[in-house]
Amino acid sequence: MEKSESFIVDFWAFVFQMLGKISFFNLVRRVFPKARTGRFSEMWALSHVFLSIAAVPAVLYIDNKYIGLMIAAYALLRVYEVVVYQTNVLLFDEYRAIKAGK
Repeated sequence: MEKSESFIVDFWAFVFQMLGKISFFNLVRRVFPKARTGRFSEMWALSHVFLSIAAVPAVLYIDNKYIGLMIAAYALLRVYEVVVYQTNVLLFDEYRAIKAGK
């Protein structure tokens, strides 16, 4: 198969690679090198499921704007991480691997 170069695909692959490097998950993994395991990733995902579930009643029943702002910031962070991670996995990881000859 012939390899073709595409500026726009390379550009967005680079952008999403950089966005993936500045996620909170990767920051935690850089600060704590022992967190680079599959078990840590599973615990990370499971803890965020429970935090998401707990956030609903917290926002509904705790009348404190600071808690609401903290939950909104947490939600934005999670949406950012999920969108960047899924975009990398679905669109660019295989492209980067093929480009690297793997």
